[in-house]
Amino acid sequence: MMVPKSYDPEAIPRQKELIASGPPKSSDNIGIFEQMASGISQTAAEKTYAPYGYNASTNQGYVQLVTLLRVGIPSLISAIIGTFLFRFLALTLATIMNDAGVFAVLSQDSSQFVQNFLTVAGLLFSILVGQTYYFMYQQQEAVYYALFNEVTEAKSLLEQVALVCQGRSMYKQVLRYISNYVEYDLKQLQCDPAVLLSARPVDDPLESIMYMTSVGVPSTVYETVRSLRQARATRLGALQRKLPKVHMILL
Repeated sequence: MMVPKSYDPEAIPRQKELIASGPPKSSDNIGIFEQMASGISQTAAEKTYAPYGYNASTNQGYVQLVTLLRVGIPSLISAIIGTFLFRFLALTLATIMNDAGVFAVLSQDSSQFVQNFLTVAGLLFSILVGQTYYFMYQQQEAVYYALFNEVTEAKSLLEQVALVCQGRSMYKQVLRYISNYVEYDLKQLQCDPAVLLSARPVDDPLESIMYMTSVGVPSTVYETVRSLRQARATRLGALQRKLPKVHMILL
């Protein structure tokens, strides 16, 4: 059974406001690296300025080019700055460490001192990076499991609604509510989960389905709606940012 494409524009106005800043629709809000990639490659330009709804991440070449620019350009700038500042920083540190004890240690075996310093710094950095990526991979796995579970519950709800409401006048309206839930909640992975959870729509789709299918007592779809809400909570919790932006900047 196909879900109608049409939806009620007044059903979930607050959800529409939340996704107003969704995927880029013009060159005004496209990232600088995506714009640079579009200037280098014609294919990247087509993917960057594609209409809303086109998944540009499916093109492997485009993703690799943008990733190369995101990693290569900051690394090149940092290398150039470090080259020009090395002499100044070295002389400044030598002035600060103008102590007889320090020079006595360095004069005995300066290579061993530098080797120990680099070993400790590399060990600390590897531990920090390793733990960070391990945590991020765990979060990505949790997001996939949550999405699969929620999609399964949503399909189960659609099947139950088809059995309960088929042949009734409210059938199309119930399908429209499910379509609104998928379009303005399940697909909004770029929205802030905390904001999406707190901004409850005026006409909640799942609550409306419960109201329309229940007469006096909760209907048979109650357990499915309850499981779908639990899966939604798990998905929002998995999508919530766990590490601050400054953590990634320092890495």
